[in-house]
Amino acid sequence: MTYPSPAPGRAYGSGDVAGRAPPAPEAAEALARQLSSDAQRIARDLADQITRRLFGIGLELNGALARIQDPCAGQGVQAALTALDDTIADLRRAVFDLRTASRPPEAPDR
Repeated sequence: MTYPSPAPGRAYGSGDVAGRAPPAPEAAEALARQLSSDAQRIARDLADQITRRLFGIGLELNGALARIQDPCAGQGVQAALTALDDTIADLRRAVFDLRTASRPPEAPDR
């Protein structure tokens, strides 16, 4: 079996992947920006989904709280609701902080 020879002036294993030359610095920067943008979008989507789910749980707990007769049980559910609201606020704050930390100074707010 014969194997193809590398391009003239190039050797196998010289830092390229599958015979391709490494990307130019501009292409690497563009790829890094795209990956960062994708990561931010994914994080934002996940945070939005999690916030919606937590908010839905809070609505269910509020509905249950209205039907609870035992004051101790009601206080426990109210404490859980307060913790849930705090968690949602923390999540939103963390996402906002990540967005502002990763945004270039000249980028507009969204």
